[in-house]
Amino acid sequence: MTSIRTLLATLGLAFLAACGTTQPAPKPAPAVSTEIKSLMWVGNSFFYYNNSMHGHTGQLLAASGAKGHRASSITISGSGINWHAVEAYFNPGMASYSFVGDNEVRFNTFDKPFDGVMMMDCSQCPVHPQLKAIFFEYAAKHSATARRHGAAPILFMSWAYQDKPEKTQQLAAEYIKAGKENNVLVVPAGLPPDVATHLQTVAWESAGLPRQGRTRRALSHPAPVIG
Repeated sequence: MTSIRTLLATLGLAFLAACGTTQPAPKPAPAVSTEIKSLMWVGNSFFYYNNSMHGHTGQLLAASGAKGHRASSITISGSGINWHAVEAYFNPGMASYSFVGDNEVRFNTFDKPFDGVMMMDCSQCPVHPQLKAIFFEYAAKHSATARRHGAAPILFMSWAYQDKPEKTQQLAAEYIKAGKENNVLVVPAGLPPDVATHLQTVAWESAGLPRQGRTRRALSHPAPVIG
């Protein structure tokens, strides 16, 4: 009995000592970037099809004379916004090096891997009766995750399929609503529809694709504009 009392007394003292120990203050979250020079693209084939959206954006930045920009594309074929574990994309090894020049490895130095996170859902999800709620849930979750790591969240408003033009305004309405609810920027890539239609028509004609021969992928995914 004495040994049990001694053990309980010892445990009690250890508990009190632990309660009295000052825990280290949590590390403050980095400030959310207002200038975006490093961007994470989180999405699906709308981002990676035809040599990747981040690649084309990088070329436009380079052509403008801008320097010091960096981007990584993290995409899953056919995915929705809830397929992505955005928290995991901020692991310590993320974006730690880049391939430059003649496949030369350059190690990056930064206080955080990305200034911004560009996100999109699947092409139908924001207006789908069973998936719409998931879009709003994960737009909020991923926006909070990005901010926690000091990155500005951005929603990429996808365009409607060429043969479903009525979806243009529907998609726009849901992306704008999610943007307002989470106080995030929305890139209106799906608007205006006449411009998107013109660019795809030019691409098809330049590639010699007859209207009857255009596939659903050609009616939905980015195509190169030649000339």
